[in-house]
Amino acid sequence: FMLHDDSIQLWSRTAEHPPNSHSTLLRLPNQATEERSLVGPHQNQRRTQENPPPPPQQEIRYVAFGTSTTWGAGLQNPETDTYPKLLSPNAVNLAIRASGPGSLAMCMMTMLEHAAPDAMYDVILIEYYHRTRDEVDINPFYNAVARLRKRFPDALIVFVRDWYLNGLISYADKSLGRWVDIEEWNKMDGNELPIHSEEYKNKFVQSVQQGI
Repeated sequence: FMLHDDSIQLWSRTAEHPPNSHSTLLRLPNQATEERSLVGPHQNQRRTQENPPPPPQQEIRYVAFGTSTTWGAGLQNPETDTYPKLLSPNAVNLAIRASGPGSLAMCMMTMLEHAAPDAMYDVILIEYYHRTRDEVDINPFYNAVARLRKRFPDALIVFVRDWYLNGLISYADKSLGRWVDIEEWNKMDGNELPIHSEEYKNKFVQSVQQGI
């Protein structure tokens, strides 16, 4: 970026006509191409020097921290089907079941070194959204993020906000005199169904139609 009163020494034919706007600078690549065509025997050599081939694309390196959701609870193949592994099969998943940000704040160094001591990461996934709604987890969450930023200053940190069906849907049960979440409701009749099954869907739709 340049200011309007910056002093610039141009390296192309445009130097014969001092620019009075930034649009002149934007035309320099085309004029440079024209000049390279006049170089003669060294044309290919100069083109190689001034326009080097793009570097090979490097695979994005992911690491994930979080709760049972990121760990893969409920999946048949947590080693391959979690969302970090769907982003990249080489992603490092350091999520811990039934944990909060306090585990990461206290054990980050051990977790990282156990996975790969000298590894560097481009993207850090953090999934503690539901736990950060508890006041006791706020400070550990901030501490964990600060430590990650210090260790990986150039990494992109992504805060994953997920939603959990069992914790979001509930109803007021008059007979019990309290709220019942959908996980408890699924167990009430003694016939607990897999949440992703067709039978579960039919049971849920039927209960809604009955006004539960």
